Parts: sequence; structure tokens; C-alpha cells
Amino acid sequence: MSSILRSRAYQPDQVNVTEVMEPNEAEMFTDHCIVSFEFASLAGVADYIPKKKLKGRNPLPWINGSILTLLKKKESMREKLILSASSFLRAKFKDLRSEVKRMLCEARDSFSREWSRN
Repeated sequence: MSSILRSRAYQPDQVNVTEVMEPNEAEMFTDHCIVSFEFASLAGVADYIPKKKLKGRNPLPWINGSILTLLKKKESMREKLILSASSFLRAKFKDLRSEVKRMLCEARDSFSREWSRN
């Protein structure tokens, strides 16, 4: 491997991988690079690209900041529950889920009452 690299000036864009490695080694190396790239790119996507959009083009008028905050907490608790399922996390997630449902119902009812008055 190193004899080929020493025999000519090393220019990475002009070196053929099969000249430096055996064909099966080159194939394994290429497969490893592809898998490493896919793993790194998927990890970056999971870390930096949001999965849910909480506000759309026409947001519901009864959803306020406290409900959005509670929704974000519920979603983060759901992700933690998926990663490591425990009875504590499950109970906390269920509490958050019921709290979000309760707050949404109350906010929607309050909005409809105010809408009907006007």
C-alpha cells in the first residue's frame, strides 16, 4: 500500500482505491464510509431538524403560550419515554398528556363562549 503512495506524488484525487488496497478491502472501506456518512447525517437530522410544527399557517386562536410550552414538554417526555421506557416516565407522560388535553378543552370552551357573546 505505502509503496504505491511513495512511488508517485500523493494526489488524493488521482489515486485509485483499488491500486492502494485489495478489491475486497476497497469494497469494505467504501461500505464503511457510506454507513458512517449515513449514520452521521441521520444523527444531525435528528438533532437539528424539528419533527413537529406547532404553529401552522392558520393557528388555532385558543392555543396560547402556556399550552404550547406544555405541548413541547409533553413531546420531549415522549421522546425520553421512547429512549428509556420506565414506569416513572410513563406516569409523567400520561400526566402531561391529560394536562394538555384538559387545557385545550378549557381554552377552546372559553374561546367559544367569548365568541358567542360577541
